[in-house]
Amino acid sequence: MQARFFELIEQENNKGATVFFSSHILREVQRLCHRVAFIKEGTIIRLEKVNTLQDYKRIKVEAKNAVSDEYFRIDGVKDLQVENNTATFIFQGDVNPVMRKIADLDLANVSVVEPDLEEIFLHYYAKEGG
Repeated sequence: MQARFFELIEQENNKGATVFFSSHILREVQRLCHRVAFIKEGTIIRLEKVNTLQDYKRIKVEAKNAVSDEYFRIDGVKDLQVENNTATFIFQGDVNPVMRKIADLDLANVSVVEPDLEEIFLHYYAKEGG
């Protein structure tokens, strides 16, 4: 049923219709939408092209030794949380500087994934005084 629904939305959009679609699932939004609006208390706080959302990454770094609270305080790092040997954060921008920082650590594990739309929304919500 969901696949058929998405197919109908795509068909109407391809005909030139504007479709308003509400979802917290970034993959669905990326598949069906060209732009995304973040709404807070009935007001659009940010309007973005969907392809710019691909610039965001959720990164989790697990080192073999303790990670300093200051180590990942670089441009593009948001919502940084450091606990013992683990740092997690949302990153947007040129990945090269952050990857160099990660490469300088003695790693136990690292993951880089797309954040969901809700995480990106919360980032904007916090920036707007949420």
